[in-house]
Amino acid sequence: MEGHKQPEQIKKPFLRVTLMRHEEPFYKNEGHDLTDNGAAGARETGKSIAEIIDPEDELYLLSSPSRRTRGTLALVAEGAGLEATPRRSIKALRMGEIRDMGRFKERIKELGDGQGKEGIARDQYTDPVYENDPSFIEPNSSKKERLYRSFEYLLR
Repeated sequence: MEGHKQPEQIKKPFLRVTLMRHEEPFYKNEGHDLTDNGAAGARETGKSIAEIIDPEDELYLLSSPSRRTRGTLALVAEGAGLEATPRRSIKALRMGEIRDMGRFKERIKELGDGQGKEGIARDQYTDPVYENDPSFIEPNSSKKERLYRSFEYLLR
């Protein structure tokens, strides 16, 4: 057929990155530091990821050095059938620094018990005090900068 163009072949992406936050934590810094629901959720996430992975792709499993994120990654790898895939911790992906623990605990009390752990995490990303007072807690802009540096490292 004249004038008919063949569809372009879909190009494979150069790099695909999947980011996830740790699953439901205990906040005890023991073992993988996840509740039973958190561990089950991590395995389910792994099963979902397994559905989109091309077995021919080179795969890297990266986490921060914290026990919780390494534990989550191990359970995700288990759920995806990737237990043998090498893992690496990247220090730049570490948890944000709480610089004034007393003040941080006061802020948690201000939020009240009804907020829960997710509410506390959400507060850290929405209240300007966390960005504007670096003596209190590491600003989000600093955390983002560390994340971007991690991606630069991966791309080299």
